[in-house]
Amino acid sequence: MVEQENLANGKLGGSDVSMISDTTSVIDVQFFMQRHQRDLLDKPEIVDEVEAFISTPIPENKRDRQNLLDIGVNLLEDFSKNLSKASHGFEGVFTTHAIREGQLLHFLKKLTRKLGLREWDRWATENLKFLAGRTRINHMKLASRPDCYRFALLGIERLLHLIRATEDWTGNNRIGDFLQKYQIKFNPESREMLKTFQNQVDSAINCSKLEKLNVPVDPKLVAGLTEYRHVFDTNLLKTLETITAAKGDPNDHLLELIINKGKEKDLFEGSKVIQDFNDLGARLLNILNFMEEHSDAYDTIEIEIIDELVEKLSELKTKIINA
Repeated sequence: MVEQENLANGKLGGSDVSMISDTTSVIDVQFFMQRHQRDLLDKPEIVDEVEAFISTPIPENKRDRQNLLDIGVNLLEDFSKNLSKASHGFEGVFTTHAIREGQLLHFLKKLTRKLGLREWDRWATENLKFLAGRTRINHMKLASRPDCYRFALLGIERLLHLIRATEDWTGNNRIGDFLQKYQIKFNPESREMLKTFQNQVDSAINCSKLEKLNVPVDPKLVAGLTEYRHVFDTNLLKTLETITAAKGDPNDHLLELIINKGKEKDLFEGSKVIQDFNDLGARLLNILNFMEEHSDAYDTIEIEIIDELVEKLSELKTKIINA
């Protein structure tokens, strides 16, 4: 049980498996980059266009400079669009391959069982050391849910969130049903911005978490906060649950967070500063007591800092006495 939990967290024997199980070398990646840096772009020749542009001498004539600037802005826009498409496209392709790897792992698991090897986790840990335990578990989870395949463009992490959100659902199209519940339409041929679709999915996942906690919220406010916090973490969920239990309105807290761009307001910031001062002061006194008994450490101290400390502390003491 402990071994399975460690694997789920990507750890084995107190170490992070992901740090030791990736056998890809630096030179492997360098060669891959050289071979494929243009492949991911819909318009590979734009790389040459950029190289040619940045090598262009800046004209002496002001009008020519302006023309060159206009060309550069258009080129940058074109390149940025290609780059964004490549980035999202690569994530979708990578997710598709991750699912395929999960399918391969499931087949290997069947083979080991046919061979009478019942402890799959132990066998995989001993024989698949090139693959991180966390990666193996996540990719197998993706592969076990065919209803997630057509949403590969959402990426691995978001798909895993969707799978967790629909684990207790029934049917062969749980993710599709989940999206339908939250009135999210998916059209593979849509011209809708991918970011818009991603935010809709994230918002639905966050709403689902709050529903399970019986926290009544305005979906529009959840969507608004999701713009800043794509995934509602445990601390936020607990805060909203506590507010609800105390007969408060969780929507008020959501609105405050939206106004503050997703950041929590620190109501005790001043008291924390005072506490920090007292704690650091006590630590400084311990350091001074130590140094009184170890004169060999004197050479490491800068006199200017001592002078400044004495001056600042003297001023603070005077202000406190006169307050």
